[in-house]
Amino acid sequence: MSMSGWRKVGDKMEFAKFGGENRIIKIVSTIAFIFIAISLDIIAKTSPTVGYEVSIYNAYPSYFWFLVIASIACGIGILLYQAFAQEKSRWWVLGLVIIILVNTIFLLMPEFRGYSFYARGEDTLTHAGYIRDILNTGHVGESNYYPIEHILGTNLIQVSGISLEDVSALFFVLFSGMYIITIYPLAKSTSKHSGQVLLIVAFASPLIYSFFHVNISPNIFSLFMLPCLLYFYHKRELIPSNRMENTIAVLILAFCIVFFHAVTTLFTIIVFFVFGLAYALYSNFIVRRLSEHRQYGIVGKNFLRITFILFIAFFMWYFSYSSICNSFRRVADWLIYQIGTPLFDAQLETLRETGPTWSQTFELFVNRYGAIFLLLLLSSICCIYVIRKSLSKAHNIGPMMFTYAIQFTIALFISVIMLFGYFFEYNPVRVFRLPLLMGTILSGLVVYDFVSGYTRKKSNKRNKLRQRLFIIVIWMTIMVMVTLSFGSVYNSPRVYLPNSQTTSMDLVGTEWLDKSKSPDIRIIVSRWSAHSLHRFEDYNFGIDSSPTVKVGIIHEYLPSHFGYGGNSSVVESLGFRDMYVVIFQVDKVITMFVPENVGSNIDQWTEEDFAKLKVDPTAVHVYANGEFDVWGVYGEF
Repeated sequence: MSMSGWRKVGDKMEFAKFGGENRIIKIVSTIAFIFIAISLDIIAKTSPTVGYEVSIYNAYPSYFWFLVIASIACGIGILLYQAFAQEKSRWWVLGLVIIILVNTIFLLMPEFRGYSFYARGEDTLTHAGYIRDILNTGHVGESNYYPIEHILGTNLIQVSGISLEDVSALFFVLFSGMYIITIYPLAKSTSKHSGQVLLIVAFASPLIYSFFHVNISPNIFSLFMLPCLLYFYHKRELIPSNRMENTIAVLILAFCIVFFHAVTTLFTIIVFFVFGLAYALYSNFIVRRLSEHRQYGIVGKNFLRITFILFIAFFMWYFSYSSICNSFRRVADWLIYQIGTPLFDAQLETLRETGPTWSQTFELFVNRYGAIFLLLLLSSICCIYVIRKSLSKAHNIGPMMFTYAIQFTIALFISVIMLFGYFFEYNPVRVFRLPLLMGTILSGLVVYDFVSGYTRKKSNKRNKLRQRLFIIVIWMTIMVMVTLSFGSVYNSPRVYLPNSQTTSMDLVGTEWLDKSKSPDIRIIVSRWSAHSLHRFEDYNFGIDSSPTVKVGIIHEYLPSHFGYGGNSSVVESLGFRDMYVVIFQVDKVITMFVPENVGSNIDQWTEEDFAKLKVDPTAVHVYANGEFDVWGVYGEF
């Protein structure tokens, strides 16, 4: 029902009708929930996979993905509509609920498809092994220097009774949801207008951190805790009445981050230093009147103590582990002696080996990192806007906007150094995670300030039209980021990477291998599965509590086509050594993930190769379960 009442416009009172805007939000929300319900019905009617599948995206029809994207488009549209609406209401919460619900459904798709695990070659299986250690022994293992998430996982299993497999999916939903939820109070503590808050939340909606949303990764999960830490730090700086309570909250979260990940701890220390730098720059060069401090608030005056505490905790905890010390030593070797391959060079070397065309390279970049690039580009433009406005004598920039422009600049500078240097971060998404966070906050602050400027000018049709066009452009930009990020979360032919599905046959087969192998015979695997065997062993038996001897994998890769192109037998290809040859299902279908011209340049094993292997007198098929094969190769004496 429409409502009416008196409202003040300038110095006059005008009679206005309310409720029309809320009616639009209700209609859009209803459409979104209908789409979500239909999507869930499609998921329920689609049979789970019985084995390894090439792509999780191909499991559902194209109209399903339209419904998913359309649903989240409605949620983001509600946030933007309310951000710039003249009459604010609480109906924006529906938009946030829609976004979280759609993201949750998307992140649970491996569960819906019946995967035993997702992220076979990444950290997920190893971290599940650390949780198994705690379940088996009742304490944290000696080699576990990231214990927080493993303790949390153990508690979730013991309290809720869920399985070790299911706790990984719960982690994906829990931490990704926590990120967008804690962005909201952080946005409130940084914003002068409620519209800025909603814009920041909208920019945080895409699953911008790619496949790390479905991988148990302390480096990203600890970053998802940073908004909550920054929120309490802002409250500590801006609200003197609750200083003690906020200080305690800051210290608790800071210590959690220390025991969550080393690099995120270093990033957090840098963030607090940059708060101090921004405070000094703003106080000495930007502020014109003391009253501006009281009016808008500025953080960074008290940063040394928390930084010092973080540094001491970091040094005492991580430098007690030899592996962490070795990582810092390798970084020092690169800085001094240039020993090591920078991340950027490693990425280029991979492209040179596989040989994609320029158009394929561009397509690959867009599909893998397009959403990240778009957010970083927008954030860079916003940063330039803030700097230009700060230097202008006609305008004074708000302290939070200035502070996060400095935060983004420093974070981006550090990420570029890590990209072109040799540091212990081996993925571009991990390298750029801090500027992505700072850029999310900066973009919401600046874009609202820029677009709302048209309402502060003379109200006419031309300015209103410009504002609406800018709002549409913002909505389209966020939706492009949403679509690209959805396509990069799960590995598929779209990103030239094999699906990271872990099947029950993988778990059964690797467990058999560990229990039945001869300790004197080494194991050789493909380049694509080089990191998988130890991960499966970690999951099956734990790390510190493992009762088995670690598998002996040689530091070589299984030759393409088993080496039959230049040799008459597989034992000749392997240098006449006794060896176990382990083949996963993903090795058999690897060429399905890349274009034909790229597939000819990568290691592959065809049906003809397996036919030759079956009649090869130097190889014996010792184990097979349909998706996991072990061949015994016997050398000549």
